[in-house]
Amino acid sequence: MAGAASSVGSPSKPDSIKVHTAEELAALSGLDLLAPLSYTLAHVVGAAEQELVSGLRATYVVQRAVKLAKEQLRKPNEELTVQGQDVLCQVFGGLVNLACIGGVQLVKEQDGLELMIDGMQADLYAVRYFAVAGLQNMCGQDYECAWRVVQTNAEPLLHDLLRTTADDEQMARVVVGALVNIDAAKQQSSPPDEPKPKTRRERRAAEAAAAEGAHK
Repeated sequence: MAGAASSVGSPSKPDSIKVHTAEELAALSGLDLLAPLSYTLAHVVGAAEQELVSGLRATYVVQRAVKLAKEQLRKPNEELTVQGQDVLCQVFGGLVNLACIGGVQLVKEQDGLELMIDGMQADLYAVRYFAVAGLQNMCGQDYECAWRVVQTNAEPLLHDLLRTTADDEQMARVVVGALVNIDAAKQQSSPPDEPKPKTRRERRAAEAAAAEGAHK
């Protein structure tokens, strides 16, 4: 597989930020969650990485962060505030780091893969870069992720990015890496059944569960 994109640093580092446990992150709500989550995913090391991933899997922390990013990603560029840009960079950068420390399955389970696919069309360069870097990592580690890119007809977006960013070495590197990993998945595995879209009731139930988890 193509080499994984390296972890990315947290967009900001307030003095009060520290590496949090999954339980501490689960106790935070709303936008207060994002900076601690972003910093933690960028700085957790060693055995604590797997402990963090396991702890986050028992919560809806990642799903809550993804939901906040989706709200900003849907906004037209002219309506996106500086705070909205920070939200996007923190969440997308955090997902890249989470995939790097063994959290690919968790990202998939809590809607992060779909967010990354959508992020390839974002107006913000940083979001597009994080989205592709995350897809490179995830497609290289999990062929289901690669097939999901194919099944959502998002693969042509990578080719478009490669054509339009040919002079951008940083972007081109992760785009090529993602395409190489997708090609490897096609050659070495069969496409899984396409997941059925969630019903409105299922979406509401998942959102309610995530909201309830935020208040525990």
